[in-house]
Amino acid sequence: MRIKLLLATLLLTAFCYGQEFNFNEINTTGRQLVFAKPDSAVAYIKQGLREAKRKKVHDTIISDLYNLYGIREIMLTDFDSAIHYFQKSADYSKDFKKRQTKPLINIALCIRNKGDYDESIKQLNVLLKTGDQSDKTKAIIYGEMASNYALKFDNDTAIKYLLKAIEVLKRLKNDVEIYPVKQKLANIYLTKGNYNFGLDLYNECIEGFKKSGDLKNYYYTLLNRAECLIQLDRLSEAKNDLRISLEGLKTYNDIAVMGVAYSKIGHIEVREGNEKQAMEDYQHAIDNLLLVNSPYVTRIGMEYINHLNRYGQKNKSLKIVEQVTATDSYKNANIEDKMYFLQAMADTYNLTGNYKKAAENYVETVKLKDSIAIMDKESALNEVQGRLQNELQREKNIALENRNEALEQNAKKNRIIFWASIIISLAIIALILFILRAVRLKSQLQNEELKTIAAEKNLLEQQAQHDKEFFDAQRERIKEKQRELTSSALRMANIQDSINNIIDKCKNNSLTSVNEVRKELQHLVKQKDYWKQFETRFNKVHPEFNTILADKFENLTKNDLEFCSLLKLNLSNKEIASLLQISHESVITKKYRIKKKMNIQEDVEFDKLIMEI
Repeated sequence: MRIKLLLATLLLTAFCYGQEFNFNEINTTGRQLVFAKPDSAVAYIKQGLREAKRKKVHDTIISDLYNLYGIREIMLTDFDSAIHYFQKSADYSKDFKKRQTKPLINIALCIRNKGDYDESIKQLNVLLKTGDQSDKTKAIIYGEMASNYALKFDNDTAIKYLLKAIEVLKRLKNDVEIYPVKQKLANIYLTKGNYNFGLDLYNECIEGFKKSGDLKNYYYTLLNRAECLIQLDRLSEAKNDLRISLEGLKTYNDIAVMGVAYSKIGHIEVREGNEKQAMEDYQHAIDNLLLVNSPYVTRIGMEYINHLNRYGQKNKSLKIVEQVTATDSYKNANIEDKMYFLQAMADTYNLTGNYKKAAENYVETVKLKDSIAIMDKESALNEVQGRLQNELQREKNIALENRNEALEQNAKKNRIIFWASIIISLAIIALILFILRAVRLKSQLQNEELKTIAAEKNLLEQQAQHDKEFFDAQRERIKEKQRELTSSALRMANIQDSINNIIDKCKNNSLTSVNEVRKELQHLVKQKDYWKQFETRFNKVHPEFNTILADKFENLTKNDLEFCSLLKLNLSNKEIASLLQISHESVITKKYRIKKKMNIQEDVEFDKLIMEI
């Protein structure tokens, strides 16, 4: 670090005495300062810009310096300022597409960090079509696209773009760039719950970042590996990774990611029973995230509020609610984060006696839960519609490119006519008439295109309405089958109760021909056909339920799966006891044992898991 600062001082001294200015050195050393000491880098970069403009150097050199300035602003989490300098960099390199693509990608990254994922995706799509078309640049854009989709919880699309990026980098044999992409892929597998595979990828990335000297990504990866270790219940290893990551991130003053690291340490402290230390860590996390308006402030704020409510710190919890809801990140939060935060907020209002606000938030939570359920069921339909729209857009783009080529050729012809008209005065009049006619035809063509676009839009809206009505009808049919299945299960329970009642009477000699009747009825009770019929009908309504549950929890027995099938029908403990011919207490005990096998503590979490499969 001292050597870098000494180099900066020597260069600044050289400027003062009018010595030869080395722009390659200012770019290289400035970049080192930006990542190591961003606060100290600003004077260095400004001096370079002044000298570059004074010497009237090539625009690409000024572009690189402005791009470096933007990176410095990102390090300080001032994304609006970063966008300003990246745009200046893009303006200076407008005649050099390969150089201009870099600051434009950085602008999309800043927009993503501000929480506007759709706008970031839109700009990256434009760059894929109009920016630098080299394989390396495409791989970078694919990686940034994946990050946006991952933050939108569209993991399948994110994985698709990451695999594209990895394929390109493998073809280029670029071992340095491939590790950040693999890191993003590991993050998605972490989100999807594939912790062991995610852990293997993180270990591979950590070694790669160490080897290449990319310490910032090294600390990021330690942070994410810690989350995997937490999920695998290896808490001491996770805490060690988090401490190392936190100390390293302090060097880069990465406040937002430091906030996330503090929250994960707080989570571990809670699980280890260190309440006081956990609250301190969560407070550090919230302070950092609020400072930079991080997109993670909603989810981590929800975790903190829940812990505060659990330990009765309702006033502090209410303060966190007020701070988080005042941020732009909360307003732009995804529906799932907002739902959980509303639930925590309702609990807080309930504890503080504000029952009216608590009720309002509970209602909003239920609405969001319903919306999430509808969105999950409509995802397949949306994917089909998205493919159709992409295909239509691709065809429009091809037509637009052909039209642009025609217009370019027409423009060349117009320029020839224009210069010829300078010599021949009559050609001037002909040119004016030609231009007027071309403008009129162009206007007519644009009007026709607008009508065509409006008609296509109307057709798509009608198709979407038709698909929605079809989906609603299908959903009603599923609900009807669910009701029939529940009714069938209850009727079987009643029949079995009646048979057992007759057996009891036979045992008490209340009926004639006791031995014969008891033998027949006992034979009837031992038949399992009724359960096979129920299982067949249940699998028609929920064909994947038992398979998914068995794959996810391999230690569940066949009896456990059958018991969970009854829970899926939302039957009460009394109804299940009647159906299985066991006591009410046995039902509770069996449910407890199944939760223990599934490593689940809370009834709410267990019921939610059963209902979501």
